[in-house]
Amino acid sequence: MSIYSGHRQRLRERAQTEGLQTFQPHEVLELLLMQIVPQKNVNPIAHGLIRRFGSVDVVLHAPVEELIKEEGIGETSAAWLKVVGELAQEYINCWHAPREVIHTAAEAIRYLRESRIVADGSFRLVCMDVSGRVLHDSLLQPHIDGLPDRREMLHTALTYHAAQVLSAHYVFSPNTKEKEELFFRKVRDLFSMVDIVHIDHIVVQSDRYCSINREETVRYEDVVKQTDAEKTADKG
Repeated sequence: MSIYSGHRQRLRERAQTEGLQTFQPHEVLELLLMQIVPQKNVNPIAHGLIRRFGSVDVVLHAPVEELIKEEGIGETSAAWLKVVGELAQEYINCWHAPREVIHTAAEAIRYLRESRIVADGSFRLVCMDVSGRVLHDSLLQPHIDGLPDRREMLHTALTYHAAQVLSAHYVFSPNTKEKEELFFRKVRDLFSMVDIVHIDHIVVQSDRYCSINREETVRYEDVVKQTDAEKTADKG
């Protein structure tokens, strides 16, 4: 094994243990180029890119025709750096894009209706922060009884640092309320142990939405009328 092969391994290990915060700009580019340039010392190439463009972000947003002017960068490497830059930008956009906020039962039902098309038997867990802003919306795999593993629900909520959760079960069949009520009580108690509020469990049947927490059933059309009336009153 060459000296540079050992350098590659050390760079990978540093990335895994330290993250990229301690990396120099050229080392970040080295790590990227190592993924598509095997058995070659990409350190001089990375240094050259930084000298030409000044920083990692400028490199990742540079046109392909400009990147290939640097010695050692061919069309494949240039295209790879461009894709990485686009992925990074998309990731940033996802975090800074406006997100749904759920404060009321009406807003919860509207969100469930308009945000995702789901099939009969599907189960959703919507994770929110303390202000009601949606952090993540998961489709969980139901078990034999048609309901998901409660531990999986808890793991999902903790993964996305939820302060509140909303669950919804799409069951287009009658006589499910008693089972759904029991499920809601068990899951609500489980979440309360880790200070996560399970604000509601909604059973969706066609255009009817049954709030287990509020023990009421409404039609989506009624929610729309109610919400529109509230908006009109606020303007007045």
